[in-house]
Order: sequence, then structure tokens, then C-alpha cells
Amino acid sequence: DKYATEYQGSVTGIKIDKASGEMAFGWQIKLPPFDYDLGDAGKLASDGFVFFTSYNTEKATGKLEVTSTQRDRDYIAMVDWRMAEKVAAQGDMVGGVRMLDPAKFPGLVYLLPCGKSPHGVDVSPDGKYIIGSGKLQGVTTASNFEKIQTAIRNKDFTGDENGIPVLKYESIKDAEVEVGLGPLHTQFGPDGFAYTSLLVDSAVAK
Repeated sequence: DKYATEYQGSVTGIKIDKASGEMAFGWQIKLPPFDYDLGDAGKLASDGFVFFTSYNTEKATGKLEVTSTQRDRDYIAMVDWRMAEKVAAQGDMVGGVRMLDPAKFPGLVYLLPCGKSPHGVDVSPDGKYIIGSGKLQGVTTASNFEKIQTAIRNKDFTGDENGIPVLKYESIKDAEVEVGLGPLHTQFGPDGFAYTSLLVDSAVAK
């Protein structure tokens, strides 16, 4: 059906009963049919948002090693979960879950370009930097949350995916750091340094 062919991706918010600990679906957000991976929650400066990497933005099938690596970049999906909570009751009921279409709720989701084939996103402890590493590129990108908010206010978009605005890469990044081959995840030490694991180099970059 239309949903299956156009929106194979989704993000789900789980509601937890504070008294009993019982879990239930709170809402789902329709997303383009990319492959989604590990996420990280915003904090301090970026509190109220959650970030998920996605790859295969080509929407390719078949030999994915070839067909899903044609673009220069993939995306980090930035979700305003507080907004999702507020508008959940307005979503369509699909399989007993409130389904939200970002095209109908502007501001719910934005797409941030990042390196090709990312395996996860990491938010710095102060919430100011959104770190995305594409394992098919030798750089880690630090996007600046303040610049992201400015780009949103200025509608500094390069297009959209299924009605979700794509922010301009050059407008939101603070730096591209050459770290080595196959960068995956970044963790932050108390010493002011970030540490990125490297799949191909079998090393950690400081």
C-alpha cells in the first residue's frame, strides 16, 4: 500500500507508566524509506530533541553495497520529541498507534546531511555539537546546534525528503575532522577530547 512503499521508516516514542513500569506505544513518526541506525538524545542546549542516523538515502534495493552508496552524503534525522508528544492525539490511527506525518506537522523532523553510511550519532555533553561519522568517508562532522536553529529560522534548506526539510550542510557544520578510515562512534572524555572508533584502521582517533 501507499504507506509501505513511501514510508518504510519510522521512529516510535514509547510511553512508560511511572507507577507500574508498563510500556505502550505513545506515537510513531512516518519517515522516508531509508535504513535507520543508532540514535542519541539531545541534552542541555539541544534538550527536547533526539537524533538518528540513516543510510541508503538512495532508497536502493538489490546489491546494496553498490546501489546504496551513490550519494555523497546520508542524513541524521532530528526529531522534536516534545512536539510529537503535544500533537500525538492529532495523528492518524494505524494499527492502534498514533501515526504522525512530518509533512503535516512542520518542525517535527529535520534532516541534517552527514558523511556517507553513518553508523550512529553522538551528542556532546553540553548538547552543542551533533557528531556524525560516515564509515565510507575518512572524516567526522561536527554540526553546531546553534547553527542548526539559525538555518531552520532562515529556511536554509536544500530541498526535502517526503516533505521533511533537508538543512544545508555548509550552514550547519562547524568542522570536518580527518580521523582515519571507517569512523563509527564518538565518545567524549572529561579531558575536552573526543574519541572516535575506526572500523577499517582498527584504531581509536583522539
